[in-house]
Amino acid sequence: MVFSFLPKSRREILWLLGRLLLALGVFGGLFVVAILLSQWGTWQHTEPSPPSTSGRDSRTHDAAMAIAAGELLHARRQVEAVLAVEPLHAPTLLLQACLALESGERSEVEMALARLQSAAPGQLEPVLLEEMWKSLTQDPSHGWRSAFLRAWVELGRPSFASSPLLPEIAMDEVQPTALTQMPERMADAPPVQLMLVLATPRLSEERARWLMEQLPMLEDPTLAQVAAVALLAARLPPALQDQAQAAARSRLSRLVQASPGVMHPRMLLLWAENPEWTALSHQELEGLEALTALPTWNDSSFGDTLMEARALLTEAGLANPDAGAFKVALMSRGNWALVLLLKRAEETRRQLLPGSRQRLGRILWKIGSLLETDSTVLTRMVGLQLMLDGATDLGDEAEHERVKALIGEARTLLTAANHAALESWPLPSLWAEVAHARAQDEWAHVREVAGAPTAR
Repeated sequence: MVFSFLPKSRREILWLLGRLLLALGVFGGLFVVAILLSQWGTWQHTEPSPPSTSGRDSRTHDAAMAIAAGELLHARRQVEAVLAVEPLHAPTLLLQACLALESGERSEVEMALARLQSAAPGQLEPVLLEEMWKSLTQDPSHGWRSAFLRAWVELGRPSFASSPLLPEIAMDEVQPTALTQMPERMADAPPVQLMLVLATPRLSEERARWLMEQLPMLEDPTLAQVAAVALLAARLPPALQDQAQAAARSRLSRLVQASPGVMHPRMLLLWAENPEWTALSHQELEGLEALTALPTWNDSSFGDTLMEARALLTEAGLANPDAGAFKVALMSRGNWALVLLLKRAEETRRQLLPGSRQRLGRILWKIGSLLETDSTVLTRMVGLQLMLDGATDLGDEAEHERVKALIGEARTLLTAANHAALESWPLPSLWAEVAHARAQDEWAHVREVAGAPTAR
């Protein structure tokens, strides 16, 4: 389990967060949560299983990753190379069918779907793709996401979570050309270059230094917070890490002064002043108590940040910018700070007797209560976990059971939505529309995929 440093309940909630994002997003999931934590060094990362070393499976995997990177010409070449040797290899034929759907050429689509159906008789994947194609050709205004959901519902919402035909796409392995070829040294900081650095899976030392130089000049508070998180979470040599933390503290101090009613920059500043994953000190508890009186967790817009990042990464040359854009948008929401709060609260709890945890419980409950109605799924779910922990620390059994039931309801929704396996269908046009839906209201998107009634 990726989050094995956490006690069972927290590991479970974070595993759930990863699974729900994998199920519902454009390359979210464990990749995105891992990016928020991976450079800190305390969590234990389980590497994805490598693809088969056979030439066929290696080329098929490469084709799927090329689609994820938006490099469709390369994907086509790899698919053709596999099918020239093994013309009825069903997983590769599915990639071919999806590439054909992306092209929109009727004869190509019909031929690819027919080949896939002959190679995978009885499988529902080709049936769903065919129904999608029919819907898109009959009324293109429906869009890819609507066509997918309509076809999936008509098939009875079958589970594709363990499909043998859909590829396993590990987005932390994807290296779009525009990122790999980006020069390490940049003379200035136009928005495109900044977004490329923020979207990079792991900051190199050179890019960390560059970001430290730009941080004081970043006027956009959302991007300043994202840059501060990137530096605080980066795995750097000790001396450079100290410099990065100092740069983050300086910029966060200005953000705190400019946003008197917002919690997020204050919590980031708290962590920047003590970056160790240890029990909360008396001063830190006082600081957390003070920020719980504030009315707003975050004054940035997840949707605006996501779409702005996506546009800039597209301008930078990323044919499929969704993974990087979603990473930047999530970092803007404060989830790194919240997961760190969960960890440090647990370390604190271990040193307190049950009867002396009320202070900690009130802090967690107040922060969680502010987050539980957030439109972003990860923030909402962390909020519920904070409320659950807070109720436990306060000894409030009634609230503990109520929040536990809310988490159970969310788990049911996420499990239902996970059956669609949206992240596994190699269809960039579908991913783009899902990204737009998440930007508008991620929780509403979750509920729609799960087939839940309109939220209260």
